[in-house]
Amino acid sequence: IGCPSMFLHGDSLRIEKTKATLGIDDRLAFVISPYVKALAPLILHHHQRYPNLRYVAQDLYTLGTLLYGDAPKLRGKTADMPIHTSHPLFVEDKVRMFMDPWPWMDYLSGFDFAFGTRIHGTITALISGIPGYLLAHDSRTLELARYFDIPHRLLRDAPADVDAAQLYAEADYTALNEGHKERFARITAFLAKHDLGLSFADGDSATRFDEQVRQTVYPPAVRPVSAYSPEELLTRIQWLRDETRTLQTEVNTLHARSLRVRVKQAVAGRVRRMLGAR
Repeated sequence: IGCPSMFLHGDSLRIEKTKATLGIDDRLAFVISPYVKALAPLILHHHQRYPNLRYVAQDLYTLGTLLYGDAPKLRGKTADMPIHTSHPLFVEDKVRMFMDPWPWMDYLSGFDFAFGTRIHGTITALISGIPGYLLAHDSRTLELARYFDIPHRLLRDAPADVDAAQLYAEADYTALNEGHKERFARITAFLAKHDLGLSFADGDSATRFDEQVRQTVYPPAVRPVSAYSPEELLTRIQWLRDETRTLQTEVNTLHARSLRVRVKQAVAGRVRRMLGAR
């Protein structure tokens, strides 16, 4: 039945290229798995060639680096992958991460192309209405790409110097577009078979939900710390200080409880020994 995220818009999904070719000034979203080191040459190449490239992150490790900088054991280190604040993508404020899908999709809708190893980063681009291309690095992402006819290559078969413009040129969304209604019918039949509800079949439920989303104010993207004003950073530091104080209070409470338990156990043991001596 595939990934339910692909059916955000029900049986309606159509991806079209808005330009014949991809230029160096076009906006590119790179959806990277930071643990896939084979991406390093591609990251270097695209960072140097496309000034409007952005790395849209999805993992908790990168979120921590964006919020608080490098972990103590990693400070001052460098790597070809964007895992440290010393990486050019961090230094140049070209990393974004979203806490909610709606601002994430709004952001991607302003791009020309998204590509990389993240299957859900690619899917988010597609349901945002922009062309996406997957560099499949494992069987799970490959299976989803094949099922939905998402343009893709196996990462191991992609040349180290493959360019986004090449991927964009070869991407064909005909099968994805034409097969979407059938795939939607398949997942809805599956849900009906197992007596699971579906918003699209529940009156105006989907419409009401969409309206609530439109009225909700979501937090903006998380960016590298260098992108924030001193006032914003001070607020973050104060929050950390407050959290540290709260944690310290909890630790002290636990220590006190532990001490009371140890004292009670010691007294009980002493009493048992005294009684045994009699």
